[in-house]
Amino acid sequence: MRAKKLFTILVASTILGCTTMPVKPQKPIEEIVAGPSIKPSEDLGLVYKISQGEGIKQLSYLAMNNKLEDIWYYIPETNEWLDYGNKVSKNGCNPEPNVLLTLRPNIKEVSSYHIHPACNLSMGGFYKDEFKHFPGALPPSKEDLTYLLEERAELKRSGVNLKEVVVVDLGGYWVVNFETICKETVKKMQYYEMLVDKHTSSYYSLYKYNKNDSKKLETFRKDLIKDFEMKAAELGMDMKYHFLE
Repeated sequence: MRAKKLFTILVASTILGCTTMPVKPQKPIEEIVAGPSIKPSEDLGLVYKISQGEGIKQLSYLAMNNKLEDIWYYIPETNEWLDYGNKVSKNGCNPEPNVLLTLRPNIKEVSSYHIHPACNLSMGGFYKDEFKHFPGALPPSKEDLTYLLEERAELKRSGVNLKEVVVVDLGGYWVVNFETICKETVKKMQYYEMLVDKHTSSYYSLYKYNKNDSKKLETFRKDLIKDFEMKAAELGMDMKYHFLE
């Protein structure tokens, strides 16, 4: 795919996932140098010149306090963040990778970041003051990975490597090493979907029966995450959760 070729996908997220369909561009893409704070925006081409670590912290804050979803590239070569999500909403956004190919045509490697807002947990009967107890409860969905595998293939045709997919939630972030995922892994996505559902429901039960014992919560939460990582690895997915300090 060349810089002038349109590649736009509509992502309408469910509680943990998204569906896709093509959409038309709204206006010509131009670079907009943004302020120091990342936030969901209707504007394509917003560039945040902040470090990777600072960007992750800001996305985690958004996951806790903002109901809107958006998607960004982190570009290690230039140490900047590029917003490539259009029509942001609480149900998802329209990712437009063509933003990267237009504004940074010589870039060789990127990572894709998006947030899973904590408000999704309210669908399980929990409230904002309880969200802090659920870091790691919202891993990448089957739809997230399926779409982004397609995006990786499109970027690869333009010489860009999509190295990692990162999903930031309240208190940490999931990192998926896309370089390890192959066609055999894609065939197992239905099993991965069941794994995600079981993982999130286990979090609900964990909190429900141990919410008055913070030490138990912390121990069991780490055990749940390790178990998820191990079972994802059995499906061919190198996936790790990192707690924010």
